[in-house]
Amino acid sequence: MSEPQQGTLPAGNIAIRAFLLLSTSAFLFASNHILGRAVEGLVPPIGLSFWRWVVAFLLMLPFTHRELWACRSIVYANWKRIAALTFFLAVMGNTGVYIALNWTTAINGGIVATVQPVVTFALSWIFFRTQATRWQAVGLALAISGVLTVLLRGDLRLLLTLDFNVGDLWMIVSVFGFALYSVLLRNAPKGISSMVLLSLIQFFGIVLLAPFYLWESIYVMPMRADLVTAGSVLWAGVMVGIVAIAVWNQGILYIGANKASAFGYLRTILVALLAILLLGEVLALHHIVAFALVVAGIYLVTGAKTKSG
Repeated sequence: MSEPQQGTLPAGNIAIRAFLLLSTSAFLFASNHILGRAVEGLVPPIGLSFWRWVVAFLLMLPFTHRELWACRSIVYANWKRIAALTFFLAVMGNTGVYIALNWTTAINGGIVATVQPVVTFALSWIFFRTQATRWQAVGLALAISGVLTVLLRGDLRLLLTLDFNVGDLWMIVSVFGFALYSVLLRNAPKGISSMVLLSLIQFFGIVLLAPFYLWESIYVMPMRADLVTAGSVLWAGVMVGIVAIAVWNQGILYIGANKASAFGYLRTILVALLAILLLGEVLALHHIVAFALVVAGIYLVTGAKTKSG
């Protein structure tokens, strides 16, 4: 898909196209949470993640195999770096979501996932010493308070027992995985296009997940050959793993990453609506409070100017 030429389109058309593309991606990413929750007990989470990456890799391979072969020396020299990026994205990030949704609700998972920009900012400070302003520190505290509200289910007494939902904790692992991938992506090998890098991550994801998938198949639950499994894998591999990422990237080309990030809030709202309509989940007061705290925190973290030097 070629990059849009913004100068040849009226500003109104650019805004409309970006809105449609990014709204579509928000819906598809939200559907991933609903899928993970809906197939709990029917499709094993690691198996779903493993076959998602297999499907996505095989579908993209006809378009990337020549460039993959041409840059094999770069891949060989940087395989550890690619493997690390893959571990954070495919193992911690993507697989963590599916594991989490075996124990927690889609609404909880959607709200916790919203805090990713704040975690990304915090990790940028840890790894690259990006300095924060006072308001950004306040925003970080607010976002963390929002996540704690979800973990505690609005009940501060749970702090005394540390009786947290294991699914919510796995969702935090997932958020850290996605954030680490985003922060360390700047160290991705040079000379490899984004499409080829995605194919490499898909391939390395298959390799890294294979032993976990084998363990799950033997000791937990094997993948079943039925319509539910096939439909889940195809939706996760094609509609989420390829289409959602493609329309998201195209939307960013129109309006930039900063404005596009606001559609992460739409994703959370869509997760809640779909969870209520399709899964019968209930939106509680502590969900609304948590979402408000996270949104306020993200606004302060991403809206305030970072200190120079």
